[in-house]
Formats: sequence, C-alpha cells, structure tokens
Amino acid sequence: MSTTSALPEIPHDPLPEGEQDPLNQPVPCRPSSIIRNLTLALGLLMCVIGSAVQAKATDASAISQTNPSGNLAKPQPQSAGTDITADHLTRDANGVLVATGNVIVKRKDQTLYADRVRYDVAKHWIKADGHVRIVSPKADVEASRANLHTDTQAGTMDNATLTLPDGSHMVAKKIHRIDENTYEAESLRFSACPSDEEAWHIAASHGRLDEKEGVLVTHNSRFNIKEVPIFYTPYWQTPLRRRSGVLLSLPGTSSQRGTEWELPLYLAPSPNWDATLTPHWMSKRGLMTGLELRHASTLGTEQVSGESIHDRITKTMRGRITSKVNWQLPDDMYFNVDADHVSDHAYLLDYSKPTQGVISYTTSLASLTGINRYGSWTLLGQEQQNLTQANDLSTLQFLPRLDSTTAVPVKRNLILHFDQQTTDFYRQLGVHGWRMDLNPYLEIPWTLPGGGMDVTATVGSHLTRYWLQQQSNSSSMLQRATGEASLEVRPVFERISVDRQWRSTIEPVLRYDYIDAPANQSNLPNFDSSFAQLTMGNLLMGNRYSGYDRIQRVNRVSLLLQSRLFTHEGEDHHVQQVMSVAIGSSYDMLLTTVDPNAQAQPTRHLSNLLGQLSINPFPGIGLHSYAQYNTQTHYWATANAGLDLSIPGGHSLSVDYLFTDPRYATAVRQYLARTNVVISRRWSLKGYVLYDALQKLVQQETIGLIYQHPCWSLEIDTFRYNRPAGTTSGKDSGFHFLLGFKGMGSVGPHG
Repeated sequence: MSTTSALPEIPHDPLPEGEQDPLNQPVPCRPSSIIRNLTLALGLLMCVIGSAVQAKATDASAISQTNPSGNLAKPQPQSAGTDITADHLTRDANGVLVATGNVIVKRKDQTLYADRVRYDVAKHWIKADGHVRIVSPKADVEASRANLHTDTQAGTMDNATLTLPDGSHMVAKKIHRIDENTYEAESLRFSACPSDEEAWHIAASHGRLDEKEGVLVTHNSRFNIKEVPIFYTPYWQTPLRRRSGVLLSLPGTSSQRGTEWELPLYLAPSPNWDATLTPHWMSKRGLMTGLELRHASTLGTEQVSGESIHDRITKTMRGRITSKVNWQLPDDMYFNVDADHVSDHAYLLDYSKPTQGVISYTTSLASLTGINRYGSWTLLGQEQQNLTQANDLSTLQFLPRLDSTTAVPVKRNLILHFDQQTTDFYRQLGVHGWRMDLNPYLEIPWTLPGGGMDVTATVGSHLTRYWLQQQSNSSSMLQRATGEASLEVRPVFERISVDRQWRSTIEPVLRYDYIDAPANQSNLPNFDSSFAQLTMGNLLMGNRYSGYDRIQRVNRVSLLLQSRLFTHEGEDHHVQQVMSVAIGSSYDMLLTTVDPNAQAQPTRHLSNLLGQLSINPFPGIGLHSYAQYNTQTHYWATANAGLDLSIPGGHSLSVDYLFTDPRYATAVRQYLARTNVVISRRWSLKGYVLYDALQKLVQQETIGLIYQHPCWSLEIDTFRYNRPAGTTSGKDSGFHFLLGFKGMGSVGPHG
C-alpha cells in the first residue's frame, strides 16, 4: 500500500476550535440568473471540476488508499513545498498528516527517511520516529526520533549520529539543530576517523558545530585514544575544513640541541585566517616560542612566522622571521614579499631541521610588478645575509631596483624592444652606488610558410652608466657601451610512422653572436656579475655573465643538435617522450677575457663538447645523463648520471652520480640516493643519502619509518649531516618522532 502526496506549505494560522475547515465543505455553485447562456455554461463546467477535485481530496483524508503495484509512487516535485511518499498516508480533520511505512519526505535539498512521520502542515512541524535519517549536501544525520520545523530548519534529534561530507562524525545523546548550518549537542563524541576505524575521539559534555564557519567548539573535553583518556581540557576547538591541525611531536634528540619536544597548537578563529603557536623545548638551548599567522583576503594571501629563544649556550636572544605575501592588485599589478631573516649567521647551523639543505644566503625581497600590453615593470628591494661570512658589512643590498621590458610591434616581422634596469647597490664597506643599464634592440622574427623553420635576428646595444660612492666619500662616474647582434636558425625535421604511433624529430639550432664590448672592463665595479661555465642552458646565449657589470666580447658560432622520439600511450593517446638526445658546442673566433679576475684567459677557440641523454623506455623507468668532454686535452670535464624507478604500489628509487674534474672547476665526486619503500598498506620506509667520495664522508643521511592510518600518522626519523647552512664545520645527528591526528584542533583555556 503506497501513497504520494505533494503538499505545499500553508502559511495560515490554525483554525479555532469547533470551526470546520472550508476545504472539507462542498463548493457552492450559484450562477446569477442575469448571466447569459455562455457564461452559465462555463460556470457550470468549473463547478463540476471543482466538485470533483474536492471529492478526491476528501476521500484522501478519510481513508487509506492502496497502490495495486505494491511500489512507492513517484512524488510530484514542489519547488516551495514538501513531498511525502509512504506505504500508508492519512490526514485528520485538523490537517495533521500521518505517514507510516517507508516514509520519504523531500523538501528543497533535504530528504528525510523514517518508519513513521506526523506532519502538522499548519504549524510547519514534522515529528519522525524509527530509523530516522536526514540527508542533505551538508550533513547526513541518523537518529531514533526527530522533531523538525520545516521553515526555520530548527529541531531536535535523539540518539543521533551526524556525519559530515569528509567522513568526520559526531555521536550525541541529543542534537539540537539551530539552523541549516549550526548544531548543538549534549554528551557528544567526535572523531575525524572513519566510523569503522575510529582510533581516537573527543568526548565532551557540550559542543557547537558551525558548518558555515567550519569549526566545532566543545567544552569539558577529553581526548581519547581508543577508549583510554589521554588528557582533559575545558575548551577544545576543531577545524572542520583545514586539516593541518595539531601535530603531537614526541621527544627527539639532537647533538646540537639535546633532547627536544614541540607541540604546535592550531587556532582557526575565522574562515580566512588561522595561526599556529609552537612551544619548542630543547634541553641544551632552552624554550623556543614560534608563531605562524596565515590570512587570505580578496587581494591574495599573507603569511608571517617567527621564532625566538634565549639561548642557554650563547647567552643571547636569537630568532628568525619569515614572511610571504602574494597580492593581485587592480590594473594588472602584483605585490609580493618573500622574506627570511635570522638574528645571527650561526642560527641555521644550530637550529636547522634535518630536511633543510645547505643555505649560504638568506634573502628578503619585496616587489611591485605591473603588466601591460607592451611589457612589464618591477620595482623591488632586496636585503641579503651571507651566512658564510662573519658579518654583512660588505654584503650588497638592492635598495631599490627598477626593471622594465617593452616590446612594440613596428611591422609584421619587426619588433622594437627597450629593456632597462636601474639599481642602487648599497653596502657599508666597499664601493657602492647606482648603476643604470639600457638595452634597446630590434628583433626580426620569421617563420617559413607552412612551418618547419624559425629564424630570429636581433641587433642592439647595452648602455651602462655608474654613479659611485667610494669609501672616502668621493664620487665617480663611469660608463660603457656595446654593440650586439645575433642570428638564430631553428629548423625542425620530423617523421611519423605508418601506424601513426611513433614520431621522431631532428631539431638543429645554429646561432651566431657578435658582441663588440670594451676589451678591458676590470676598471668597472663588479656588483652582481659572475662568469658561468658552459652548460646546455647557456650554450645559445650571447653573454654568459650574470648581471650587467660584465659583458663578454664574442664573435661566436654555436650549434645544438637535438633528436626526440615520441609515442602514443593508452586509449586516450597520451603522448610520451621515450628518448631525447642532444649534443652541442661553440666556436669563438676571439680568445679574450674582459676581466681576468672574473674569467680566466681562454686558450682555445672550440668549447667542450656537451652531451645530454634522457631515456624513458617503460613507464616508471627513467635514465638521464649529462657530460662535457674536453676535445683538446681529452678528459671528461664534468658528468652526472641518474636512474629513476617508480614501481606500482608506491615504491620509488632515485640514484645519481655527480663528477667534476678539478681542471675544469671545483672538484666534485658525490653519490646521491633517495628511496621510498611501501612495506604494507600503512607502513612505508623512506631514505636519503649524500656521500662525498673526495672527503670520504656522508654529508647527509636520513631514514624514516612512517605509519599512515586514515585518521592519524606516526613518523620516526633518524638523521646525521655535516656542513649545513653553507659552513665547513657544522655537524648534527639525532632522531625525531612525529605523531599527527587528522582533524584535531587547538587546546587551551578559553579566553
């Protein structure tokens, strides 16, 4: 027996006692005798239809109807009403609808399931009993009974379980729904774990869950692992959206810091900003306090963090502050900050984490960038700390620097460029002052009709001027001018297999560079220029100096020959590069250096022969290598080779070898290995080793054991490293435990 009723909400007040509902009375039909025959006929027809509808409604309220098919009838949707489907449906004279057996109530985006429902249409109340379940996009609630107001969404649910879309769930003796986003609960139990693998939970006497703000606040709370109480707090706040949460760091040890322990406390007072407060205790150093603030606005994001400690060993206050700001401003402008400042040059040596690599400089930079149809400009300031020096009296700072690039199409194949950089270099010791570099040039691009070849020619100049302040407070002005031209030809030859599964290319690049620069530039200051050894990355560059203080004098031809092989993979025909091989070299007709202090005098016209190879024969397997060979004295100047494996199931291995001959640059012979091994569904092992064969020591090694549960994780790391933070004597070793709980919040007194 199944019945469907589509009932729109009726906003009128309940009838006084003894007054009969007019809906249950016959509709009178009294056409006036003065109406003409046509009007009379139309009126009689409407009366007949109205009487039939009234009779059907009266029958529905008086008796139970039977659906011969035995299936639930499909409800007719009502955009502003309530649709009810049940095995049995009756309504009494007061308008209270009683539905029993497989009851389904639909209203807007919510659906209620129950064994029995009483719906008071006039008062807008639904009372549901037996296997009650309320499903909506925001939450799924199961209860033994529920009383709900259909307009305000308020109500109560007894012996209820509320499950959020991410699987977090709250079980309570009674849940009060304040509105569609807010719930209050008594005698509750909350966990972010899956219900069938609940490893931890929070038990509390009272709680308030706000889905709009994304937070759960509980009082008189106990944190339990399984059923064992771990600690009590009068106030607990749990974020429902951001899962960084609390990381319970168990004690660790370090030779630099002694036994240490830290407990990050996560605070999320509003959806657009949060904070992490981290007390970090070290037996040798003392108590460090760290604070990180994160904020999101209509402009972008901001983050600032700082840590400070009164060091027991140095007897001084020490600390570090970092900040990141990324704003998108009106009119295509962008403001960015990336700052990192330490109190002293040994700070990272004493407090760096095992996962941090070698850091020789800290940099704090703020920039404002604008973009327009013809180019861009950037105004920035930069402050540096050289951690390899005792102080920063001679370290250069950029206060400020203005960069701009402009490209104006003059004709179809003619583009006028004008780039400039103006910088104020400042330092307390040594030469400092302003430098302006202007770089106007013409670009002539051409593409072969139908494709297959690109040709680009450029001609221009660098005009550089200095306004210097000497240590003796005397000033001087220097300048330099160059003439430059280049021509680059890039043809592409390709072949596609008959079955169109393979494509191979041969891509030669021929480039000519001519730079007429002053033969001796050693009289100019050198703020930011250094000569770069030849690599694949700068083979096709005219000037191989960084910065603008030095510009090479060249008359050079460079050749790069590259070949690549591609194939289609999978049903979606994903293109995969199977192999790439490249060789290159250059020939400079000038044997000259503009500054012997920055670049040694060249002794041969032909450069080293460069080679690069990358092979991916099968999914998950990659081989790569790079080398330079000196064809004059016949030795390998530098080389590196590596193997990357990725095995189904999460296993990975990466092995690299790096070599540099001392005749070419600073000698290097290092072996590097990284691995991740999945032991089981939840256990994995990671490792990292860097071995220096020349020093015959392990510069860094880390081994970590990780357990990953759906709602918590445990990581145990042991580490040992040498020469951190750009120094030559730093050493540290130790181990750390890290215990994390998904979805946990902050603990502490409620202010």
